Amino acid sequence: MKLQDIPVSAMPTSNADTPSAFTPALLTEIADCLAGLLERGTRGVIDLRSLPMSRSDRSDLTDALGQGEVTIQVDALGRSEARETGYAGVWWITHRAPDGMTVAEHIEIAAVPQIVPAHPDDMNRALERLRASGEPGDALQ
Repeated sequence: MKLQDIPVSAMPTSNADTPSAFTPALLTEIADCLAGLLERGTRGVIDLRSLPMSRSDRSDLTDALGQGEVTIQVDALGRSEARETGYAGVWWITHRAPDGMTVAEHIEIAAVPQIVPAHPDDMNRALERLRASGEPGDALQ
């Protein structure tokens, strides 16, 4: 028998009623990362764009994590948003290009998202500006 002699038919399937294992598995990974943060101070990052998420998976994850009390926006080479989920220390981070296109999206497990603290280079430049100004108000102009 040859391969082309084997009858093959494609049958459409519907997963609409079948819950995805994606969200529970990701929640377990998030919980492990949060435990690592609390026990060892280890930050965690899960790159959502690298995962094979369906729209349903994304919606389920959004619902499961919920909305927290804090949203941080940073405008630098495009807009970035760090949105606290309903779980303290678990942040949904979205980075966009200047044209608004999403270029990165991840879950970050940290007390404060990595994009928030001032970079040492920026602080050094700020210090130089403050020291160079004759009056404290001059540094702000």
